[in-house]
Amino acid sequence: MFLLVLLCLGSMVLVVVMDQTTMVGLVYLRAVNAGNSEAAQLLGDHFSPDSDWHQRFFEQDIQRDMDYLKGATLSNVTTSREQTLSGQWVTIVRFDWRDPASAGGWQPGALRVKTDKWWFLTYIRAVEVVQP
Repeated sequence: MFLLVLLCLGSMVLVVVMDQTTMVGLVYLRAVNAGNSEAAQLLGDHFSPDSDWHQRFFEQDIQRDMDYLKGATLSNVTTSREQTLSGQWVTIVRFDWRDPASAGGWQPGALRVKTDKWWFLTYIRAVEVVQP
């Protein structure tokens, strides 16, 4: 029984470590939706020699996304890994959103999350709004 539990826990850790880019993208979306800029900033670059530079631009990304997603109702959230024309792999987070104060329809949205790794930790370098 102990071996079975150990194998299940090991498999779960392996899946989380292998798919950190998707997880980081989803956590970012939830953080800006909740209006938690501190949590979103923790996902940014704290490791590279240019981390101060990256964090300044990442703070602008967070503020831009919080301006329209803070408190919004989200639906149909999906992620995919796609390759840009330059060959870089990015995570695309697609979703539908609407302002909870409005009775209007859902608006499609999408964010391109560019990540990098430091040892085994994945962090966000930039977030861009893209066409859904």
